Amino acid sequence: MKSSLSSSALTFLLLLEAASSFSVVLPSAATRTSRHYATTTTTTTRTAKRVTTQLFSSATNDDITSMRVKEIKTELQERGVSFTDCFDKESLAVRLKEAREGNVVASTIATPATADDVASTTSDPEPATATAVSNNNKEPFDRDATLLEIRAMRVPELRGELGKRNIRWATMLEKEELVQALLSAREAASSFSANLTPGQVGALTDDQLEQELNESTSSTPLLLDVYATWCGPCKLMAPELVKAAEQLGDTVRVAKIDSDQYPDWSRKLGVQAFPTVLVFDGDGKEVQRVEGAIMENQLVSLVQPYV
Repeated sequence: MKSSLSSSALTFLLLLEAASSFSVVLPSAATRTSRHYATTTTTTTRTAKRVTTQLFSSATNDDITSMRVKEIKTELQERGVSFTDCFDKESLAVRLKEAREGNVVASTIATPATADDVASTTSDPEPATATAVSNNNKEPFDRDATLLEIRAMRVPELRGELGKRNIRWATMLEKEELVQALLSAREAASSFSANLTPGQVGALTDDQLEQELNESTSSTPLLLDVYATWCGPCKLMAPELVKAAEQLGDTVRVAKIDSDQYPDWSRKLGVQAFPTVLVFDGDGKEVQRVEGAIMENQLVSLVQPYV
């Protein structure tokens, strides 16, 4: 009987040990299965996201490619993204793609100026006075330091600044071409006083006009518009002067002065009608004068002989 009990006890112990082994192995197998499922699910999710991104990018590219130039420009305007530095459909498409992907550099985000904006600016002299530079001093141009600064810029930043300077970059395929173009533009601008910027119309104060005519070290001629804020022809000519400045670039200093705000200069220059356009040579001597509004080509032709 004792032997029989021992045998039964031994059998019970063996069964208990087997059951214990099974209870350990089963969760372990389940854990491995769960981990395999989780890994498979994660991999599948990543693959799905990658495929979705590729499909979206492809669809976006196809969508932009099928758009007309006017449609691309309209969407860029709605997004508040400047395209003044884009000169063909390809560059416009690239800019829109960057805008949709959120990769547009902050310096290129702007609303393109319209003729109405220019006229509005002309009719309100306060902003020009508030932003006017009070001195004519300028640091000597450091070519090496400027080159290092420009080379640190990204391609969209280079294109953005070139576009603001009305320099066409669409045919520049390498970054170094963009770098050298911007370097040349900044070097040319360094010959201007702090009052004026190449390719733009500068609103001068009385002291600044004195500096440009009598104290400037620049040898470039000065194209000056003497206007009045209430003058209709002056407002009509304002956008034409802007376009002329863009066309003349760094070859001519282009400026304007408000006759109502600085009447002494109107008397000193003998202005009797508005607008009056005057051309001064590099020595500050008056060489041309036209009364009345004239268009872009006439403005350029007026000053061209003295460039």
